[in-house]
Order: sequence, then C-alpha cells, then structure tokens
Amino acid sequence: EKLLARATTIQTEPVDYDNAAAIYRACRKLGVTVRAQIDCLIAAIAIRTNTKIIHHDSDFDAIAQVTKLKVHPAKR
Repeated sequence: EKLLARATTIQTEPVDYDNAAAIYRACRKLGVTVRAQIDCLIAAIAIRTNTKIIHHDSDFDAIAQVTKLKVHPAKR
C-alpha cells in the first residue's frame, strides 16, 4: 500500500492507442513477439511521458529492444 500511495497516475491520450499499435507492428516486423497487447499500450504511455518501467514481464524487455522504452527489471 505504501508503494502504491507514492505512485503517480498517468492518463491515457488517444495517440497512445495508435502508438501502441505501431509498437506491436514494429515488434512483429522484427520477429519479436509481444504476448500481451496491453503491454504495448503501457509502453506507449511510458515512452510518451519519458517514464521508466520497473517490471517482472519479459514483454517490456522485448519492446525495449525495438523502441526507446526505458526498463528496469524488478528484483524478485
């Protein structure tokens, strides 16, 4: 709860959906499979807002190889 209380809420914008689709297509074109399309939307928002994603999800590492997404794998 304490961690979530410190989190910043970021609103989606219409362009985020177009950018998410572009991210998905760019990944597929390079042979990178993104398993969850919602990860493309999260990545699009993070790129637009210059926000680093802390994650346990390999999709974000894959997306970061193709885009300017900044990621940091979370410790388990």
